[in-house]
Amino acid sequence: MIDGVFVDANILLDILDDTRRFHTLSTRWMEQALLDGIPLAISDDILTTVYYVGAKNHPRKRMLDFLDFLRLEFTILPFNSSTLEKALAHARQENNRDDFEDLLQIYCAQTHGYTHILTHDRHFPRISGITLIEAGDTIQ
Repeated sequence: MIDGVFVDANILLDILDDTRRFHTLSTRWMEQALLDGIPLAISDDILTTVYYVGAKNHPRKRMLDFLDFLRLEFTILPFNSSTLEKALAHARQENNRDDFEDLLQIYCAQTHGYTHILTHDRHFPRISGITLIEAGDTIQ
């Protein structure tokens, strides 16, 4: 069984917004993970992204309730200098075009011992030691 899963912002936005393509799939995956007792984590940085994007289409109360749900059900991992240093080093590699926000998420997860990241981002960077999973994948 998976020891824990770091969840990317796109999955959280799927869960929040029932008009998104992967809403049902992401919601079912998260519900099953919680039932199976799989620890779920996000970075503290993701909270601002989720609020900013979600508040464009949802009332303030809905957004605050969703952030409270995340606070209760997810471990919120802090960024630190090491996370930033690793992301910067990766981004500075010759010809690197990886999304910097994604790099911050990867190295935050890695710094805190998470080896699985749940995302629907087809362009999410791949690094050694991190397994990307999608909401359609079976939890093992």
